[in-house]
Amino acid sequence: MPPTAAWGRSGRGEVQLQRHDSHVSCWCVVRERFGYVKLRHPSLHRRSEVAQAVERELMSVLGIEKYATNTLLSTLAVDYDPRHLSRQQVVEILDGVLAGTTVPKKLDKLDLSLALCTASLPLAAAAQFAFPPLLPVAAVLFAYTSIPTFQGAYELTFKEKRLGCDTLDAIVVVGCLATLQIFPGAVLCWCLALGRTLVQRTEDRSKKMLLNVFGKQPRFVWVVQDGVEIQVPMQDLKQGDIIVVNTGDVMPVDGVVAEGFAMIDQHALTGESTPAEKGPGDRVFAS
Repeated sequence: MPPTAAWGRSGRGEVQLQRHDSHVSCWCVVRERFGYVKLRHPSLHRRSEVAQAVERELMSVLGIEKYATNTLLSTLAVDYDPRHLSRQQVVEILDGVLAGTTVPKKLDKLDLSLALCTASLPLAAAAQFAFPPLLPVAAVLFAYTSIPTFQGAYELTFKEKRLGCDTLDAIVVVGCLATLQIFPGAVLCWCLALGRTLVQRTEDRSKKMLLNVFGKQPRFVWVVQDGVEIQVPMQDLKQGDIIVVNTGDVMPVDGVVAEGFAMIDQHALTGESTPAEKGPGDRVFAS
């Protein structure tokens, strides 16, 4: 097995491997089309730390256009530009991430708050308006779904020494329980759970957009060796290598033009308002 291949075990303890051209990996293809691949790896299962490490790496890779992780299903969906990357190269990058990431043995807790709040709504409505004997059951479920609200109120009141929306929400929940107004309380808890979910998704999306501002870098470059152009990983470059940069490519490293002419946009580094013409002997910088 190549040294970059990452091992993984399924929930039944089986080691699953798949060949991606010349590369063998535990990333298994679930679905694939031109410029898109959906992969599964057991190390993703309910491990948000691993998923975040994968996402941080993909954010900076030139050619990765969009991605989404699902820790519950252990999957990663990637949209990539075939002009810059192949499926094998995507898998090699992912294996490199896992090789440098400690996979926690403990699984993340399942966040079922929104699902439980949604399930409590019809039960609370039936108990409140149609079948009162269900009120004790509905009240217990309502109290359980309101635990995050009480946790937030405790943090604000006793640790931050201030009052906030969570404090008011907790007071309303206590009032609903005391007066057995279970359905209005269940609606409140559902709205709060939905709000927390939307806030979390918005934060994740904002982080991705912010990190994308810093630009992406190529992970593979074309190098001339013995008169032949071959593609190698960036980390394998050595001082004195001659690389090939075509029209529209990002300048991968600092260097000196050996042959040819080009208009290079380096305004982010040099402040030049227009692309500068570069020829043999001119200095260029990674963009």
